[in-house]
Amino acid sequence: MDDDDDDLVLTVEEKKSILYKALNLYTRLHEAGLAHLDLSAENVLIDENNEVRLCDLGKSTPVYTTSLRHLDDSLDLAIFESCVPCVGKEAYMPPECMKLYKEYRKMKISSPFDYANSVRDRRERRKWYFDVLTAEKYMLGIFFMWIWNEGHLWDCSDPSKDEIFNEINECEMDLDKCDLTDNWPEGLKAMIKRLLNFESRKELNLKDIYDDPWWSTIM
Repeated sequence: MDDDDDDLVLTVEEKKSILYKALNLYTRLHEAGLAHLDLSAENVLIDENNEVRLCDLGKSTPVYTTSLRHLDDSLDLAIFESCVPCVGKEAYMPPECMKLYKEYRKMKISSPFDYANSVRDRRERRKWYFDVLTAEKYMLGIFFMWIWNEGHLWDCSDPSKDEIFNEINECEMDLDKCDLTDNWPEGLKAMIKRLLNFESRKELNLKDIYDDPWWSTIM
């Protein structure tokens, strides 16, 4: 598929099936210990039977680690954190990554990894990292919206550049506050909010989305 595919025409049941299968693949990928970090329409392959596959793992990272450079040396298993914010296409980039990206540009830093490594104070260094699993859930939420809307609702997660994102972000990612999604299923909007809202997705297990009763409802 392609983000710019203007010929995308899917029935409601086809959309639902694609989302469910994509969610299943990402749940299994995380269970295998990998975060994709380049979720986009181009990297979700859908054949004529609406079977779904993932491709391009070039930006993938481990989900878990026992060593985080900005924390104590000895750790129990922890969610992997990255200092490289350029994950996914611009429309899929989570707000926390967009914020880091803008800071790097402002400071004219071309190598985030080298810069973060050069910061000796671990408390200061911590500001330059983001949780990869939390970021990936946001990207999945954007993919859900792209499929259902047959196009993006907003172009980027920068409130200063995208008015629609800014409005929904101020409502804590509640799509019920957006006129463009008035006709969307309530169950779908509730799941998307859980994937997009930062506080929600930090604690969210994708299995909870996978087991949501909305998937079994007849459209």
